[in-house]
Amino acid sequence: MRLTVFAPTRLKRSLERAFFCSTAADKWEGMVSMVQGTSRGIGLEFENFRFPLNSGFNVKQLLEKNDEGHVIATCRNPNQATGLLKLKNKFLERLSILPLDVTKENTIEHMLPLLKAGGGFGTEKKHAIIASLSARVGSIGDNGLGGWHSYRASKTALNQLTKTICVEFGRKKDPIVCILLHPGTVDTDLSRPFQRNVPPGKLFTKEFSVQNMLSIIDNVKSSDNGKFFAWDGQEIPW
Repeated sequence: MRLTVFAPTRLKRSLERAFFCSTAADKWEGMVSMVQGTSRGIGLEFENFRFPLNSGFNVKQLLEKNDEGHVIATCRNPNQATGLLKLKNKFLERLSILPLDVTKENTIEHMLPLLKAGGGFGTEKKHAIIASLSARVGSIGDNGLGGWHSYRASKTALNQLTKTICVEFGRKKDPIVCILLHPGTVDTDLSRPFQRNVPPGKLFTKEFSVQNMLSIIDNVKSSDNGKFFAWDGQEIPW
């Protein structure tokens, strides 16, 4: 899952060119957030959170905890995302749901212009934020147990890709900051088969994990570009 936080002014013009009409964009106030992978689990929980101006990660928390800001929720099959559709009924003017499949380039190729919208005039943020969900098991330096070969390798690949694009964005002076987040072990369908081995107090609710990650995102600075954070704010070695 990935969270992207945009600011409004220049974003409006990009949205008009990409997929929204100007009348819709003109109604938006505050920051605009895009959450990728929102049909269930942590991504859906992000929809509900409230953020001062820079709503973003969990669609649920982003909407319920903030009176302003617009959320763009994306998933492969919006028509089958019952949780998202319920939120749409509740937040008709503040939630847009779009199809996005990472295996289909035409569903994502309008996203870079939105990112380059950056901070925008009159906002607290001078940069867009890309926050990707990784996992501590993707850290080579933290690997003391072995095992989980494919999962570790996939997360390590995500970490390397994120590090690479943050260097490239920085070189081009694009107003974009990329970070990686480890949510902890969260009580979701994905983790259920492995929860038996989780130590007491280390299995987190979606609400708790997302609230902590949103706090990290809210305090991201330009100097954090390319960093890897755990749910509690501690930096994780590569």
